[in-house]
Amino acid sequence: SSSSSSSSSSSSKPRSENAASSSSSSEPEPEQAQTRTKPTPDQIAEVYNTWEDTDETTLMWRLISNSAVDDIRDWLEADPISAFIRSGDGRGPMWWAYEYKNDAIVKLLRDAGVGYRDIDKFGKTPVDMAW
Repeated sequence: SSSSSSSSSSSSKPRSENAASSSSSSEPEPEQAQTRTKPTPDQIAEVYNTWEDTDETTLMWRLISNSAVDDIRDWLEADPISAFIRSGDGRGPMWWAYEYKNDAIVKLLRDAGVGYRDIDKFGKTPVDMAW
């Protein structure tokens, strides 16, 4: 009886390869689904160049000032464009991450593509906030 189970498992390999090749053309791969949610350069520019105090900027500041790294990570995974929001004074998450000297949040934001050399309305960069 053990010989019959080994022969059936050897014949399943070609079927799984055929199934994989036929399904890949009709359904998007998980990687493709993720790239669709990644913001485009135009979307980033629109958000990054809009300076206003909003509920989102207030919440982001609160999370950063309280070192809520996991909450910020979850937010950025769900809504990556949020890494680029800026408040009325031109500061945003990267400024606040440097201000509160939180390397983990700085890394999250850098990984999301947020720069650290831009200036706020006072001419300060995020790095300036650490001093």
